[in-house]
Amino acid sequence: MLSKHNISAQVVNMRALKPLDHELLEKIFKDFSLVATIEEHSVLGGLGGAIAEWLTDNNSKSRLLRFGTKDKFLHKVGNQEYAREVMGITPRQIFEKIVDEYKK
Repeated sequence: MLSKHNISAQVVNMRALKPLDHELLEKIFKDFSLVATIEEHSVLGGLGGAIAEWLTDNNSKSRLLRFGTKDKFLHKVGNQEYAREVMGITPRQIFEKIVDEYKK
């Protein structure tokens, strides 16, 4: 889907938050102008947060998009697909946000 918009993408599995793989992050942020983290829990204290902290210390010109749940409870009952929709982390929502960010 992204390639139809001339967007090159790569999936990287950051197997662990600690210790954070600094060498891998340096390579990723050198190779890509936009980096997105996707996680099914809060962006606070998760992978996106750890990378955001790393990014502030490493002066990269690349942008970071963090996808995950917001700092609030989901007060509705539903299956995983429903929860993803409410929290804005379905594949379609992620795709649209990435394409919009590239247009900036």
